[in-house]
Amino acid sequence: MDTEQIANAFLLLPAAVFGVMGRRARRQGRTTFGLDLRGGAWREVLRGLLFGVVWMAVATLALLGAGAIDVTGLRFEALGLVYLTVYFGVLFVLEEIVFRGLLLTGLGVVAGQGAAVAISSVLIAVPYAFASSAGVMAVAGSVLVNLVIGAARWRTGRIWFGVGLKVGWNVAMTAAGFSNAGYADLPGRSEGLGLSGPDWITGGAFGPEAGVVTMAVGVLMLVAVARLVDTGDRGPWTIADPSTSRGGSD
Repeated sequence: MDTEQIANAFLLLPAAVFGVMGRRARRQGRTTFGLDLRGGAWREVLRGLLFGVVWMAVATLALLGAGAIDVTGLRFEALGLVYLTVYFGVLFVLEEIVFRGLLLTGLGVVAGQGAAVAISSVLIAVPYAFASSAGVMAVAGSVLVNLVIGAARWRTGRIWFGVGLKVGWNVAMTAAGFSNAGYADLPGRSEGLGLSGPDWITGGAFGPEAGVVTMAVGVLMLVAVARLVDTGDRGPWTIADPSTSRGGSD
């Protein structure tokens, strides 16, 4: 394991600790982990998937408009994209159970929902500081993306919109031919689009998330999630006062 992977693994410890706190609040009926699959979870995944793809397309067009993309013709690897979608689907379900299910819920019980979204977004982004292709911009971009996903958890009440969003965003990023968090050889990565220009604009070797153009799109995504994303079949995520708890389940 490299340093980045070890740093990611260390997040399991605070997630477990705060997950215990969240479980206590859940048993009191004060909140939920947002893991319930019943009542339209698959629709939330699909809406998140579409949301992620559309906004990565917006980011790509913004980079193109900024003159930061060289186009030499696109060549897609369809089978690789199918594999990558399945891989990301499994990976991001596990990540979101840990990050936005256990960690965010427990932090919300202790620190409040707004602080929990902010703190968890920073904690989840910190491991990128250890990536060989990363720097301050990469960590800042990751914080912003995680704020979007945390806001989606808050808005919809569950993790599933965020799972779909991450899959759609990352598959579309790879399909466009961009590096993804420093990985430039993922299956399904197309050829024909290349980022060109200063790293602070394009994101450099880390990928577009570390560039100011995609960060600006990320701010718009955050506004869109906060204002436009449907509250889902379970309603917004809430944490009730202990005096109003009645007992319940996720």
